[in-house]
Amino acid sequence: MAKKKDTIYRETGVKSDIITLILENNGSVEESQIRKQLNKDPGNVNKHLHDLEEHGCIEIITGKKGFRDCNSCDINKIGHLKMIHEKLDKVPLNIYDKSLDLMEKKIGFDPNSLYARKFRIELIVSPAFFDMCLENNRETLNAKGHEMERLSEGFGKYELIDVSIDKVYTEYIKPISVNSGIWLNVSDLSTNNALKPHVDNNSMKRSLDFEIPKETFRKILEEMRVFGLMDPREEWSRRIFKELPSELLTISAEKISKLLEEFVEKIAQKIEELDEENFESIGNNRLAEEISTKISYVIFLELLKEIPEKFLDMPEENLKKILEDVFTEIFYGTYKKVMEIPNELFKDMAKIWWHQIESSVQIPDRIFNYCLNRDIDCEIVNPLAKEFVFKCKKLETSHKVKDPLCMCGDCSKLYVEFHEKCIEYCKKRREEARNQKKCNTPRKRRAGKVISQL
Repeated sequence: MAKKKDTIYRETGVKSDIITLILENNGSVEESQIRKQLNKDPGNVNKHLHDLEEHGCIEIITGKKGFRDCNSCDINKIGHLKMIHEKLDKVPLNIYDKSLDLMEKKIGFDPNSLYARKFRIELIVSPAFFDMCLENNRETLNAKGHEMERLSEGFGKYELIDVSIDKVYTEYIKPISVNSGIWLNVSDLSTNNALKPHVDNNSMKRSLDFEIPKETFRKILEEMRVFGLMDPREEWSRRIFKELPSELLTISAEKISKLLEEFVEKIAQKIEELDEENFESIGNNRLAEEISTKISYVIFLELLKEIPEKFLDMPEENLKKILEDVFTEIFYGTYKKVMEIPNELFKDMAKIWWHQIESSVQIPDRIFNYCLNRDIDCEIVNPLAKEFVFKCKKLETSHKVKDPLCMCGDCSKLYVEFHEKCIEYCKKRREEARNQKKCNTPRKRRAGKVISQL
């Protein structure tokens, strides 16, 4: 049978042996060590190593020039795991610490937290859950988890949230609007007349009013900072600027990158100063600050698309000052409107924020349960998974606790003990895999030469 063009896997093959060897070691593994442990023709091993690198399954780290034995190999990216799963799908990725560490990092849990330990157990006992988390990014998993909750036990809660969002958006957020003419107004106040380019109303492409769409406002609320999944203000604003308006691409990539980097840092400092000056006596300060900041960034990004082209010819310092002043004016106007929101509605928004915390830490569990139910239906469920769920449910019932944020010391004890059991399970699985390969290793010879495995 002809070998499939995109397939590089064979169950007892050298490639899977290399992957297993790298996964079993902490850090990178020297090529010389791989060749020694596999005890195969060096040229053949080198070929497989470069095949794996070409397919994105491993990284080859070049050592000293001219000394190949100084090269080392590693699996240190989620992309490596994805390609291994695609090309060598019989390798059980969920029983190796290296791949489990990468998955924890991808989802964003603090590795020392209670949730991280439970998440790691769920990855080990359910290959289907591991695959689901591997194939989807965090945003997609969150969206799926929220949708599962919305259409099940969380339906009533989401209905109340929608009512609160509608009221806050309609009365206080939708009226926040900025006209593209702000560029000319700020330019008149910010720029030295001698350095100012000739700009007037005719320099504007069009006059538009920008406001925040309702779905964008919902997304801002959904991305409020949560315990183990902090999204710092500076990181959020840099993410906003990833899609630069085409008009700004007339400036060199290096210049605009440097300009916006400095701009974001300076704006962050300004907002910190606003915290000290204006927010001292306001109980809702952080919530107001975050909502105002993110709304301002979204509006500012839209306004950048309308910046007069002549502004781009200004000296860099002049342009940067105008950018800062435009953003500051947007922020002040937004913050003032946000602070008109009555305290009761602020409390509702705080409930939305709290629900996001609650829901976010539950998402892995919700998707795990989905994968478990699918495995039960296909009659391939891991007995260890059933044992873990049974113990969790029994503990939950005995304490009458359903909120994972209220998990007590008993839960922590359960996770620690069961994690130890999972460690032994993984060791046993790895040992079984090694023994299986020894039994399946072909010893055929033809014309005095060992037939190389693929």
